[in-house]
This record gives sequence, structure tokens and C-alpha cells, in this order.
Amino acid sequence: MYEPIKVGDKVRTGVYVCGEWKPMWLGTVTGMSNDGTTASVDIGSMHGCAPNMRFEQTSHLRREPEAT
Repeated sequence: MYEPIKVGDKVRTGVYVCGEWKPMWLGTVTGMSNDGTTASVDIGSMHGCAPNMRFEQTSHLRREPEAT
């Protein structure tokens, strides 16, 4: 069952090219719009850099599986 993306999730951002989703960046969701269609994703802190925020459509995000 599909579970919506929420603040704190580790996600992979991506783009659609000719109808196929292509992965781009790995980051953490730090904020969400009121209607849940856009999210603020920090792609810098996870890699030891300064925070680098990107605003992405939630339809372009894929949750990363938890490491075991």
C-alpha cells in the first residue's frame, strides 16, 4: 500500500524523461506544502555539506528503503 511522503523521510529526487523516472539527488524532506504537492528537500547535510535546499514536486520523489 502506498504511504505518502512526510517530513523526515529519506528520499531520492528525480525527473521524468520521455515518461520514465530518472533518479537525481538523495536527501531528507525538511518541509511540506499545506496541500502536500511540493516538498523542501535538503540534499547537502546528508553528505557533510552545508544545507542545500531544493523544492520538488512530491510526485517526483521516491522514498529510499531503510538500511538494515
